[in-house]
Formats: sequence, C-alpha cells, structure tokens
Amino acid sequence: MELLRILDEVIENPDLSFYAALYELADPELIQRLQLLRGRAHIILANGSVASGDGNEEARAALRSADVDVHDRMLGSKGLGHNKFGVVVRSPANQAVKVWTGSTNWAATGLCTQLNNAIVFDDEDVAQSFFEQWQGLAAAQNGFPANLVQSNAQSPRNINNVDVWFTRVRNPQPANTPPAHDIETLIELVNSAQSVILYVMFQPGPQPLASILLRAGEPDLVVKGVVSTVGANNEEQFTLLGIDRESKEYQTALIQPEGIIKDFSAWLEEVTRFEFLTTNHHVGIGHAITHAKMIVIDPFSDDCKVITGSHNFSKSASERNDENFVVIHGNRRLAEAYAVACLSTYEHYRWRAYVKEKSDADEPIWDHLSDSPAWQEECLTDAVKQTLSLWCPR
Repeated sequence: MELLRILDEVIENPDLSFYAALYELADPELIQRLQLLRGRAHIILANGSVASGDGNEEARAALRSADVDVHDRMLGSKGLGHNKFGVVVRSPANQAVKVWTGSTNWAATGLCTQLNNAIVFDDEDVAQSFFEQWQGLAAAQNGFPANLVQSNAQSPRNINNVDVWFTRVRNPQPANTPPAHDIETLIELVNSAQSVILYVMFQPGPQPLASILLRAGEPDLVVKGVVSTVGANNEEQFTLLGIDRESKEYQTALIQPEGIIKDFSAWLEEVTRFEFLTTNHHVGIGHAITHAKMIVIDPFSDDCKVITGSHNFSKSASERNDENFVVIHGNRRLAEAYAVACLSTYEHYRWRAYVKEKSDADEPIWDHLSDSPAWQEECLTDAVKQTLSLWCPR
C-alpha cells in the first residue's frame, strides 16, 4: 500500500519527518508506523465524527504513549477537522518534499469498506503549501481564528498547473446566501466542460451537483456519475437512473450505489444498499458506499481537469470544516486514470441499479445471451455510441 510505503520511507531516513492533519485515525498498521517515528511524527488529530466526545481517543493515547507529537483539534459542533493529508518534510532545512491527500480516512471504513481515492504530489511547491496549512491548523488549536479563515480565503494557491484550495473560506452564512468562491469556482469549472463530466461523490450539496445535472441534458456532452447518498436539498432536482424515473425533474445519468439482493453463489455475495448504510432504524456497515470526491472534466483534451481532495463539494465543506481540494490542469495521463476510476464505478453500480428497478417492479431481468446480432440494435443507443466514440476514437 502506497501510504505504508511513504511512512516506511520516512522511518528509514532520519532526515525525514511526517506532518499529518487527520479526521479519523484507527488503522493499527498506520498507528504502528507513526509510533515508530516517535518525535518525527507530527499529527493534528481531530475528534472525528463524534461531536460531543473524541472519536480518536484510543489512537490519540497510543500516539502520545510513543512520544509522537500530537496536536488536538477538537472542534465539536463548530465543524469538522475533515482533512486527510500527510506531508513528508526534510531536515534541517524544514523543506516539504511530497504530500499525500484525497478522500481516504485512516480507518477501516476509509481503507476497506468504502470506495475512496488519494493522490501523491512529488512536488516540493505543492507539498510546501500543505505544510504551511498544517502549521496554520496547529496554531489554530480548537477553533477557527480569523487569521486562519482569512488565509483560506486567499485560495487557490496556483502552483505548477495545480490550484490548491483550503477551507473553510468564510464563516457560516444563511442558507439563501450566494455560494462562497470555492463553490463558485467549482460551478465555473463544470460549466467550462466541452465534452465530458465524470464524477464520484459522497454527500454533495446543491452545488456544483445541480450544475452538473443541468449539463447532463446537453446532447454533445457525456455526463455520468455516482453519488453515495443524494442530499435532501437536491432530492427534487433530478431523476436517479434506476432508482426513480417518475417524480423528479431531470433525467440524468446519476445513480446511487446498490447491491444485488440475491447472491450469485455462496462464494460471491453482495451487500445491498439497505444492509450497508446505517440509518436511524438500522445499524449497517457504515454511512458511505462511495466516499471518493472526484470530478473529471474533458479527460481526452489538453485542457483536462481533475478535481479531488477531502472537500465534499458542499456548503458545509466550504463554510464549516477544515478541508482541501486540488484542481489539476492539463495532465491527460492523470485525467484519463481518474476517468477510468469514475466510469468503472458508474458501470458497476448502473447494472445493480437496473436490477433493483426491475426487482421492485416485479419485472424480468435480462439474464441471457443472444445468438443473433439483432441485440446490438437495442444495445447500441446514441448514448452508448457517444461514450464508445470517446474511448475508441476512429
């Protein structure tokens, strides 16, 4: 695993230190690596999702018992210390070398039960921006002082074709207030797309998702994505393919994750959406199925863009939490890799959404192959041909 490899690299080189800002920390292998680093590990540790207590109590005690430098960021009801980034720093110049960031929490949920993503920048300038943010968060302790919010509001930091954003960019505003400039920028990026928008999200806010969905109706644009749970603010704005074709306003290519209720065999079992998600009436495996935060724009263009980080593309991420996201411009190899990740997630859950829809309607589910080429006429719709033309250009 790349994260373990990075920590091992730091452990083996006494000139290196590791600085991290973490929302959740529970994985024993990662905790052990940090303990081995002792005073060369500097960890800002939030209280996780436990607003009235400490969701990282055991990890915090384990690190302190090993003389790890731990900085508490106990925000409670003020917001979430939602970052998941780590910076490798070289002594004696205190120069940042590389940074790991993304959506992956350092816990079993993040590493094992959810779909997540992460990215490593071997770029000293990008890493330095995260190192400086670490220092600002450490100084902020358990609050959101004005200087931290003002510094975040200067985002983005434009570094080598990468825009680095930190939030909160302003303090909480009334519901009817226009979005802050991080959300406005995301809307502008979505509206700049010429041919493709692909995305995987957890629980986004109304924007930029609503702008993505509006663009899904454009005939020359391929828009496909998966959202783990659609928020109440978006609920009446669009139709979920395979979930509800009747009561919403827009028909789009958005789906919510689902599993197959009837196992294919004893050795191939799946978990349904209901079984997985924890609700007020049911204790499941977790709260997120797709926890990644990815938007890919025009991946086959020299003007491609990849947007990713801890930011949930929501008002709370913009105004209430410690977050980060990056916009990477013009890196086609990276954009194509992220496009594959988004599209494979979409294709995985699209079939399961179809099966659920048919099962709920007590209708037959397609389950056979045809020996006649006529099946292609039904399969090769205009939308399918449009997608194939992107991946298999003539």
